[in-house]
Amino acid sequence: MKISLAQTKFEKGNLIKNIQNHLELVERAIDLKSDLIVFPELSIINYEPKLAHEFATDI
Repeated sequence: MKISLAQTKFEKGNLIKNIQNHLELVERAIDLKSDLIVFPELSIINYEPKLAHEFATDI
């Protein structure tokens, strides 16, 4: 099993850009024939208490 560990550079409050960065890393892991890719916790939104209400979603 090949596992890729991803570390992305995030932009505070820019959810779209952060998702794009993740997708690029997913594509790279696919190219490397990875079976699993692991991202840090909260890597898309980062931990931003002041922005938490803005990023909240409904089920």
